[in-house]
Amino acid sequence: MTELRHRRRIPNSLANVRLESRAGKDLPAITGYAAVYYRADDPGTEYHIFDDLVERIMPGAFDATVAQQDDIRSFFNHNPNAMLGRRSSGTASFSADDVGLLMRIEPPNTQPARDVIQLLERGDVDGASFMFLVGSSAKRSKVVWSEEKDEETGRLVDVRELHAFEVFEAGPVVFPAYEATTSGVDSRDASQLDLARQEWRAARQRGKITGPTAEQLEARLAQVFADTQQA
Repeated sequence: MTELRHRRRIPNSLANVRLESRAGKDLPAITGYAAVYYRADDPGTEYHIFDDLVERIMPGAFDATVAQQDDIRSFFNHNPNAMLGRRSSGTASFSADDVGLLMRIEPPNTQPARDVIQLLERGDVDGASFMFLVGSSAKRSKVVWSEEKDEETGRLVDVRELHAFEVFEAGPVVFPAYEATTSGVDSRDASQLDLARQEWRAARQRGKITGPTAEQLEARLAQVFADTQQA
C-alpha cells in the first residue's frame, strides 16, 4: 500500500482547546481534542475530500495510538520550529475517549510557546489539528472503503473509513476549518487540486473505481495527493 501522510483540522467547537493553570509553572497547559471520531448526527465530524468522496475517523481508531504510546510531537501550526511538547519526554500526553483523541501539552518557557499562549488567551487560535500516516510504512493501517447514497442528492458517494493509523504530530492551529485543499496536503496550487478532482470524477464515470477495491481507491487517492503536493 502506498504511504499517505495526512493532516486533519477541526474548529474549536469540536476541539475545545483551552488553557489550564499549572502550579509552580510559568505557563499553563494546553488541552483539548486533537481529533474527533465520526458521528452520524454531526456533519462536522465527516471530512469532505471531494463532494463525492468523504472520510470518517471511526470510533476506536485512536486506541492503539494510546496503548502503544506513539511518540507524538506537538507543534504550533505544524511548525517544528514552534515545538510545544513531546510524548516521549513527558511534556505531552494523549488519551482517547468516546469523542476522540485528547491532548495535554506542557509548553516550554520559550518565546514561540509564550506567543502561542498569548494567542490562545486572546482567542486568535481556535482549533486543533493532527498529522497521521497510513500505508505500509505506518505502524498500523486499516482503511475500509464503501459506497453510500446521499439522501439529499441521490448520488453515490465513496466513503473512506479510517480504523487504524499512526499519529505523529498534534497541536493547536490558527486555521482549523477543514477544506479539501488542506486535506492531507497544503496545496498552494488550487488549479492542480481541481485537475486531480476532475481526474477522480472521470475515473469513476469510466467505471474504474466504481464498486472499488481498497487497493484501487488507495492508489487513486495517493495519485490525487501526489498531484497536489508539489508546491
